[in-house]
Amino acid sequence: MTIPPQAELRPYRVTENRPIAEGCFALTLEPADASRPVPPFQAGQWVGLHLLNTDGTEWARAAYSIAIAPHEYNGSIELGIKREGDFTARAESLLPGDMVNLQGPFGVFTPNMHAGRWMFFAGGIGIVPIRSMVRELAASGVRGDIILFYSSRKASAMPYAEEFRALAASHPHVRFVEICTGECPKGWKGERGRIGRKIIETYAGDVSCGEFLLCGPKGFMEDLTQTLNALGVDAGRIRRERFS
Repeated sequence: MTIPPQAELRPYRVTENRPIAEGCFALTLEPADASRPVPPFQAGQWVGLHLLNTDGTEWARAAYSIAIAPHEYNGSIELGIKREGDFTARAESLLPGDMVNLQGPFGVFTPNMHAGRWMFFAGGIGIVPIRSMVRELAASGVRGDIILFYSSRKASAMPYAEEFRALAASHPHVRFVEICTGECPKGWKGERGRIGRKIIETYAGDVSCGEFLLCGPKGFMEDLTQTLNALGVDAGRIRRERFS
């Protein structure tokens, strides 16, 4: 995800910085100038986050997906971030009242709201844009299946997992499949190991229709794409966005 240099900078203020899982945190940001919020966005899009020096000049920038759904947008933005490297360490140190700049929204990793059926595959922090999409679809009144496969090496490092459990329990069309590939807690009730043909067939059943949206590390998406192709899903129905 490359931030276009010519896009307008919009000043935002931190209102909340909270942990959302082991090694992950969420920033909530509100527009410092109510007349210049980030324009309305589509589910799955991202913004450029610019961290500032004390004199207001730019320190560094990076791209992060918007975690909220478009129907929830009131000017404030939530970004879900995985802790890794100097940029995220500095972002995690932000306090309410601190200033940042945002650019965007950008991106084409968005759902076809008329696909009729949606299968989401998230690896680790790749859940963030998918959260936006699932929440938007669930609130829109669609009648097709919304199936979310969420994979992580550690069950403790799955942002928003509890939220998805509650959504699946309350929404007739949402199904949530948790997959732990490494350190699983005692009494783990989800699936174990990598997402393969058996898991997909068990929970998704017929894959001859609908849209498949993948977000996660490169290897995660390459393996899934091969598996889906082997199941007869053509490339035109697979959407992908790579997260490290």
